[in-house]
Amino acid sequence: MNVYERSLPEVLLAHAEENPDRPFLEDVEGYSASYGQVLENSLRWADAWRRCEIGHGDRVAVFVPPSPQYIECWIGLTWLGAIEVGINPDYRGDMLASVLSDCGAKAVLVHVDYLDRLSEVLDRVPSLETIVVSGGPMSETVLPCEQISFDAFWDRAEVMSPPALPNPWDIATICYTSGTTGPSKGVRLPWGQVQHLASVNFEGLLTGEDAFYLPLPLFHIGGKVFPLLMAERGGRLVVRERFSATAFWSDIRKTRSTFTVLVGTMAGLLLKQPELPEDSDNPLWLLWAVPVPDRIEEFQKRFGIPRVMTSYTQTEMCAALRNQHVNESNRTSAGQIVPGVELAIVDEHDLPVPDGEIGQLLIRTREPWRLNAGYHGRPDATAEAWQNGWFHTGDAFRRDSDGWYYFIDRMKDCVRRGGENISSLEVERIVDQHPEVDTAACIGVKSDLGDEDVKICVQLTAGSTLSERELLEWLVAHMPRFMVPRYIEIVAEVPKTPNQRVQKAEFRKTPVNDRTWDRQAHDVDVPRH
Repeated sequence: MNVYERSLPEVLLAHAEENPDRPFLEDVEGYSASYGQVLENSLRWADAWRRCEIGHGDRVAVFVPPSPQYIECWIGLTWLGAIEVGINPDYRGDMLASVLSDCGAKAVLVHVDYLDRLSEVLDRVPSLETIVVSGGPMSETVLPCEQISFDAFWDRAEVMSPPALPNPWDIATICYTSGTTGPSKGVRLPWGQVQHLASVNFEGLLTGEDAFYLPLPLFHIGGKVFPLLMAERGGRLVVRERFSATAFWSDIRKTRSTFTVLVGTMAGLLLKQPELPEDSDNPLWLLWAVPVPDRIEEFQKRFGIPRVMTSYTQTEMCAALRNQHVNESNRTSAGQIVPGVELAIVDEHDLPVPDGEIGQLLIRTREPWRLNAGYHGRPDATAEAWQNGWFHTGDAFRRDSDGWYYFIDRMKDCVRRGGENISSLEVERIVDQHPEVDTAACIGVKSDLGDEDVKICVQLTAGSTLSERELLEWLVAHMPRFMVPRYIEIVAEVPKTPNQRVQKAEFRKTPVNDRTWDRQAHDVDVPRH
């Protein structure tokens, strides 16, 4: 088997035997664990979960902030053949209940800061049997399932012997999509897909001397790819709980990181920071930017970054397109096709379109485990995405005569904000739950950072005097922070089609006008918790 076609447990086991003291997982606070220590910790995690009667095929939800210990927990579950399900720490209410019940979680690891939110939805998660509480005391409220402190969970566990290694077709994780076309769906990712993403995107790049700085959530697919990527190279992975533009470069210098990823508005936020004489004095030599920012040349010059790469993929896909050396001539392209995949750009009948014309991008691979194994518990959604032997990405592309692919837009409505794909339907569903809201329409408004801000156009119930600020305060308590709209416009009517679908075309013509309420202009901040 190729060295880059192994699962994370297999790569970890090999490094722990060959060079156990080599550093592997770190955080920005100074924590560091070697390959040998991570192996030992992961096997102890495995035994701890085994004592909670977790076994092959069981789903365990992980509802904690990003940390090296999160990754060790994931590996531990993998040793048992159990499946980790990462939960967005911003989730609450209906969205939290939906994901937990959809995946059929048997157990959940929850940080004490999120315990109240979990407790509020337990009556809607009948599959849940065990709650492990980390970071503080357990709930004093009687819960409908077993509750155990992390100390008790950990202290009773031993370091077990390594079980059988996973196969490429075994499920590595269930990642929930951002829900760009409706409610979030749980994508079943085989190890072969994670392996392909880690190896092919970065083929010929990085060595054991490199360190990757990870400012992204671990519940995203990147949180699964980058630990394997750096383990393959024998390098270090540095975890930060949440992206910070003010701390970014000090983190890079302190941790001696040589490679990182920036998504969405991150590059724009870094450029907005005050210029300093030491901006270009850092060890970073490679940046993975998704997408490539408009001001990438300015970014590279100011911060002294020799090389920028980009790629195109989805939670459901292996690597599809890559551009390992972005320059002026190709900076607007998502890249060229990678080895081992087949792509097609088609019309609404799945017929290929000529180069230069726009159509939907489709993908397939020779080995079935290079792509998703379907949506968990959603055969309808799986069948819709997988048609005629191809996975339908839902994204519009065009290809030029030299084989460069260009992303045009998503085929269906979504808002891209801060690296998150926000489903307009999810936003509308939550807004519509307000007792004084008749109908809501959500659109994206282009921001000065290069992505989009969320705007809602709201038709109130008859006689309502609800203000924009009052509605915003209600939304803050009922939706994740990244979904909270910047703009609110109260309208006389939200038009609908005959089949009751909201029509948004008119709202997009004048997205910000004299009737639009802007929370930033009113200095209204949104708390993180």
